[in-house]
Amino acid sequence: MISRVLLFGTSYCEGQPARHLFTQWLDLVTKLNLDADILVVDSASPDLPDTGRARVLQLGDNIGHLTKTGRDGWGRAFCAGLQAAVDGGYRWAVHIETDLLFSRPVAPTLDKMSRSGVRVAAAVAHPWQWLESALVFADIGYVENTNLIERYDWENVTPTDFPEVRLERLTKREVFALPFRGYRNDLGAVTVQNMRKFFPTGIDWITHADAAVCREFLRVNGL
Repeated sequence: MISRVLLFGTSYCEGQPARHLFTQWLDLVTKLNLDADILVVDSASPDLPDTGRARVLQLGDNIGHLTKTGRDGWGRAFCAGLQAAVDGGYRWAVHIETDLLFSRPVAPTLDKMSRSGVRVAAAVAHPWQWLESALVFADIGYVENTNLIERYDWENVTPTDFPEVRLERLTKREVFALPFRGYRNDLGAVTVQNMRKFFPTGIDWITHADAAVCREFLRVNGL
């Protein structure tokens, strides 16, 4: 039985589409993970909706994305979520970014990791073939023992050291890839019309997708 789980999502919510996606994310993680504590790590969103039973850790400002501002806003929020799990005495932390929809509860994956001795795991960011930083599972003992937060050192990341690559490099001795089917839809390859053909055996997660694709993802998963 997996206990003491902090599920946290990093967020920046601006505009109605982002508000709607956040609400879908919150509804999913709340319904699928009744035994987890839920935390939103927010970078001063101007349009953050009501967060229900999820707590909010407000970072107070938005320092932007590494490729746009040269500052690692994602890394800051991710490290803040991990630190909240450390400070709260949690056994596990799961990061599901608030623009990623995940159709599964986290407990079975954590149970499998515990039985197999896996300390950190993540999905693969198809089609880019790097670690999907928006869907990460971590043993907090591992985070503490390896000083992962300090080693990530978000304040000193260069603009070409992408968070996905940096996180994979820092965890490479322990990280395992999770067998989830999903897609980072940056280029719009997955559509409402082709989702079932694209994923004939089912789709577990989707991110960077428009509202219509997100609705189809929920429909395909019976959610």
